[in-house]
Amino acid sequence: SCFLLIFSHNILQMILSNITRLFDSVNVIQKRTFIKNFKKLFQRIDLPPIPKQIPQSSFYFNIERVDEFQWMQDPNNQDVREYIAAENEFIH
Repeated sequence: SCFLLIFSHNILQMILSNITRLFDSVNVIQKRTFIKNFKKLFQRIDLPPIPKQIPQSSFYFNIERVDEFQWMQDPNNQDVREYIAAENEFIH
């Protein structure tokens, strides 16, 4: 989810820079208006809920494995239930 947010931001920056290059022949006011409206469009996109990351270490065969999402394995955990409810709300 965090990756998606960063990825979306990077794509937006790339698109905006390419659009700016394409519109070199357009006057400055039209260009600024287009870019401003384009940014507004991306600000309206809803992002999925992002689960918190709580690193927990486990050792298997003397190798440490860190899992930031191990806390989500407990279906009775109130935070897990709230996250699942937020995911369901986002989907519907």
